[in-house]
Amino acid sequence: LALCVMLLAQTWQKGQTTVQFNEDTLCLMPANRTIYWRSIDRWSLSYFSTRRDRRQGWMHLRVASGDNVIKVDSRLDGFSELAIFAEQAARSAGVDMSAATTMNFQALRRELSH
Repeated sequence: LALCVMLLAQTWQKGQTTVQFNEDTLCLMPANRTIYWRSIDRWSLSYFSTRRDRRQGWMHLRVASGDNVIKVDSRLDGFSELAIFAEQAARSAGVDMSAATTMNFQALRRELSH
């Protein structure tokens, strides 16, 4: 029963969460977290497969500045646009991409071009 209540609470919380971004900031509400793109120092785009052939799954974007971290998963409407904007912002801020993040962005771009 406790597990069911916990999962229900997490589902409700995700339903209440909104992510907004513009040319200056990335905001997570109602948690009141804001990251200025110019100050990001870490970021990643991960892929989590639900099958061995890696044909199905979801992506997870993580953007951080100091102790402030915003995590977004690809089930969010507008995720692709946010991820591409984050990539551009990270490049502008001089933040490197890991090999895994680079591969995941290539996959995201391929998916968007179809």
